[in-house]
Amino acid sequence: MMDYRSLSASNLHPCTLWRHQHEERGQTVAFSYAEGQEWYYLDGHRREEVTMIKIWDNKEDVVGKREFLAILFLPTQPKKRSKYTDR
Repeated sequence: MMDYRSLSASNLHPCTLWRHQHEERGQTVAFSYAEGQEWYYLDGHRREEVTMIKIWDNKEDVVGKREFLAILFLPTQPKKRSKYTDR
């Protein structure tokens, strides 16, 4: 998870979401890595635990408007079959 205060606007990239080839569904935002970004890793998370992270807020008085997450594949993690990675 990245601390939003370490993100520069120049690292934000709007991305249009499409369904099939010609039907626009909306927009999201991607980001690129840059030196100086502060990232945090949640280590030792168990299967029975749940982590809830607020990733957006539209209230005017909220300072943190965005939170960015990334998936990391660790070389020390045991290999598991997944319907998402075994394609």
